[in-house]
Amino acid sequence: MKFRRLENYINVIKIHLQDLECSVNVAEVEHYLSCYLVVTIYSEYENLINVLISRRCNKINDIPVFNFITSVARCGSTASDFERKRKAGRINIKDLKERLNQFGSAYTESFEDKLKGNESSISAWSSLIQQRNNIAHQAVIGLTLHEIIELYNNSKNILLYFAEALELDQNDIVDLRQ
Repeated sequence: MKFRRLENYINVIKIHLQDLECSVNVAEVEHYLSCYLVVTIYSEYENLINVLISRRCNKINDIPVFNFITSVARCGSTASDFERKRKAGRINIKDLKERLNQFGSAYTESFEDKLKGNESSISAWSSLIQQRNNIAHQAVIGLTLHEIIELYNNSKNILLYFAEALELDQNDIVDLRQ
């Protein structure tokens, strides 16, 4: 999947880092830009997961039911409002499986089958989430910009597997792949 905003950020960051004067601490600037990029990737992924869930729910062609199902599928139906909002922002593999399970166990099983043999994508996804959590809790990230871009490129398959597990076909996500 393509993320125009992220791809643009990556290109701009690379250009600006190349153009920095020697008097500037390039490593420090790269660190702050890397932190920003990690948080932006997480945000984009979180938003896309909700878009994919909405598109799956929209297949029923009943607007009131769609609105209800979307709110439940995004956040869960048994949690308090606070808990729902907290869970909606979680995107680790376990949380994605829980969201899919709200549609039925077959959706979770499909996702798990797609994940098999794709340890590099799972590892990249998990690492990006861990880095985002480190940033959110004021810990230092230990990755270079190049490593973050590599994780980003390797993690995008998880979103495709999620879309496929939701039984979304290429026509459902064609605009997301450009």
